[in-house]
Parts: sequence; C-alpha cells; structure tokens
Amino acid sequence: MRDIFISYRRDDSKDPVRALYQSLVPLYGEDRVFMDVDSIAPGSDFRKEIERWLSRCGVFLVVIGPKWLTLKGANDDSGPRRLEIRNDLHRQEVATALMKGDSLPVIPVLVDGATMPTEQQLPDDLKDLAFRNALALSHEDWGANLQKLVNTVRPYVGEPKNASVDRIEPSKPRDPILDRLEDQINWYDIKSTRLQKTYQRAKIIAFMSACLIPFLAALQMAMPSTADPITGVAQTRITLGTTIALLGILIAMLEGVLLMGQHQQKWVTYRSTCEALRREKSLYMAGAGVYAAAANPRILLAERMETISSQEKTSWVSMQQPR
Repeated sequence: MRDIFISYRRDDSKDPVRALYQSLVPLYGEDRVFMDVDSIAPGSDFRKEIERWLSRCGVFLVVIGPKWLTLKGANDDSGPRRLEIRNDLHRQEVATALMKGDSLPVIPVLVDGATMPTEQQLPDDLKDLAFRNALALSHEDWGANLQKLVNTVRPYVGEPKNASVDRIEPSKPRDPILDRLEDQINWYDIKSTRLQKTYQRAKIIAFMSACLIPFLAALQMAMPSTADPITGVAQTRITLGTTIALLGILIAMLEGVLLMGQHQQKWVTYRSTCEALRREKSLYMAGAGVYAAAANPRILLAERMETISSQEKTSWVSMQQPR
C-alpha cells in the first residue's frame, strides 16, 4: 500500500498539521503517514532524498495556511519570499511532487481560512499547484472535512486499516484563542472560589469568636473568685479574661487580613469576570449575539476577551489605590 506525504511550513500551519497527522495515524498507521523530512543528513543531495521519500507515497498533501505565500526568511523581512528561494526545502518538496504529474496526486489542503494562490503568485515550478482542486480543513467541522479527505485519498492509498473509520471522532486542532479563553475562565473560577471560601471561613470564625466573648464575659462575672492558695490570684477569672482578650485579638486579625487582602471585592470581581468570559464563549460557540453577523468571529472573540480581562485589571488597580 502507498503512503501519505504531508508537506507544510512550521511557521505557517504547525498546529493544524499536527492535528491532521494525529487524525490520520489511527486510520493508516504511523509508518504510512510522513510529516517531516528532517532526517536529511548534512551534505546529502536533498533533491535525491526528497525523491526517495516521494517514491513511496501514493498521495502528496501540501498544507497551505494564511502565511504560506508571504512568509520570508527568519530575521529577513526585506528578503525574498521563502517560496522564491530555489533551495528552500518545502518548495523543493512541492516542486518535485508536481513534476511527477499524474503518477503522484498533489492535493492542496487549506487551513486557518487560507485561500488558494493564483498562478501569478507562484514561482514557475509551482504554477501547476494553482490548478489543483483543494480541500479545506477547519476546526468547526473537522470530522466532516477529514472524512472528505479520506474519501479523496482512498483511490491512491487504499482503505484505512481501521474498519470503523466512519465512527471515529478525529482529534480537532487546538484553537489558541479558545485555549486562552478556557485558561482565563479556569483561572478566574479557581481564584474566585478560593477567595470566597477563605472569606467565608474567616467570617465564620470571627462570628463564632464574637458570640463567645459575651458568653465568657458573663461566665466570668458569675463565677466566684477562687484564689490560688500559693499566689492568691483568682485563676479562673484570669483564665476567662485571657481567653476573651485572645478572641478579641483573633477577630481583629481576621478582619484586618480580609480588609487588607480585599478578599470580598476580589472574589466578586473574579467571579463576575469568569461569568462574563463564559457568556462570551457560549455566544461564540452558538454563533449568537454579536458573533452572528461578525465578519471574523474569532478576531471579535479575541478582542472582547481581552477587553473583559483589561476591565478586571483596571478594577484591581483601582482597589489598590489608597482611600
């Protein structure tokens, strides 16, 4: 059986390609899905090495992300595009695959909203890529898109080894915006819960201590003074008085810690921020509210998420100001 070759640029589509690889391996086996050709030794003729790798493959997937066309060399914004550099490894992979013609199908895979490049945008040895029918992969409908890809490559690589391919729920690519949103929701949820518990426990201890003080004071007044035969001091009344004093100190300390730490204000602020972020996530996932008519819901989500977090930080700074 023939193999699947995935060609991509790390700086352009690393995360979607990792998700694609993790989805294809359970179906075809790790030894039949190639994602990198990093094993080319220094001094080797990379053209021959690429040819050797491609000779084993039945289909060639070239993954195109939003920066695929415009990406330039590291720390060289004024230089040529990496696609224009003849010895660029990714360009050589794609060019070599295209040169094989009908013997090796080349399928462009569009990720992260990328579009197909035009013939005019490509170097001469890559121009044929513009006329290849592309498949799009998106995290919103990853399962259906993956199934379409499996159906497309089936004539060239055979049936997946997993007989239950239609029932497999493939792994979805991680969305960094949703990951950050989830991290923030969890952080605010944990912090608000801890502050709430600390505040409530401290208040309960202070309340119980305050209730004990008048009881112990009354008990102190009611009990007779029993003088110690040696010191002549009324030990019982002194013990009760010391306990009352310690309870008063404990209450003052608890209230001072809660006041200086602003536990109640922070608890309420963090909880409000957490619920606001959860609301944004629900609206975004449902495509409702402001996201229903948004041209780019992901960018809008990122902006609104940062606005909510900034408001919380502004509120925190204002709480630190002396009054």
